[in-house]
Amino acid sequence: MELNDINPYLRFAQILNYKPTNEFLCAVDYHFYFMLSDYCRLKIIDTDYILQAGSAVVIPPGIKYLFDTQTEVKLISINFDYTQNYSHCVKEVHPLSADEFDPNLIIEKVYFENYPFLNRPSVIKNVSYLSEYANSVINEFIYKKQLYKAAASAIFKNIIISIARDIIFDGKDSDVINKILDYIHRNYSENIDNEVLSHLAGYHPYHLNRLMKKATGTTLRQYLINYRIDTAKHYLRDTNYQISKISEMCGYNNFCNFSSDFKRKTGLTPSSYRLETQHLL
Repeated sequence: MELNDINPYLRFAQILNYKPTNEFLCAVDYHFYFMLSDYCRLKIIDTDYILQAGSAVVIPPGIKYLFDTQTEVKLISINFDYTQNYSHCVKEVHPLSADEFDPNLIIEKVYFENYPFLNRPSVIKNVSYLSEYANSVINEFIYKKQLYKAAASAIFKNIIISIARDIIFDGKDSDVINKILDYIHRNYSENIDNEVLSHLAGYHPYHLNRLMKKATGTTLRQYLINYRIDTAKHYLRDTNYQISKISEMCGYNNFCNFSSDFKRKTGLTPSSYRLETQHLL
């Protein structure tokens, strides 16, 4: 399954005051937890994690886990599927004792080809910014306005995507990529190459290119070309600038290169694109 294709079904969402049980649990669906308390130890199979307020956890069905705490902890709890295939199973299903758990009861289990780390339990620390999203999901379930489950699903998809991004990058690398993207967006009309960008990032061009591909799915050079062509499409469609002028405005000092890149990306020459799109305005 591709992460782009998820359409989460949220079976239930609540703010939970979790009391110590000292027993391992297993769930029949996916569980998301967002810590509101300051401290808690979480055991997943044989691994221990220290959770603090602002930590998030995603646990697939059938995985054994235990909140190892001596005091009550407060957290947001959401049980869900990644698809709507079992939306007819609407009843809230609480985690079961691991000793009594039957794997045949698992409702849905998906496999992610492009983000395989989501096939395992995920513990992500210092993601306090997810609090707003998680509380919005809770509010949807509290007020139950029309289409509340669809609204909650859309919000929760953002949470899962944010978690995937945080797992892929540590804070420093994420900041570097954001800096590079912002620079490209503000300076696409200038002479930019990998050496300029690597100097800006303070990374070797090869390493920066590897991070860029990890973040966007494309190389530095291709990202720059894509952004320039997307910008050129806007100018061709929405302005009367001469095509040669648009080429310069988008950072090309050679019109043939611009025309070649444009046709490779769109299947049309710049003049053909203008003719096909301006009449739609």
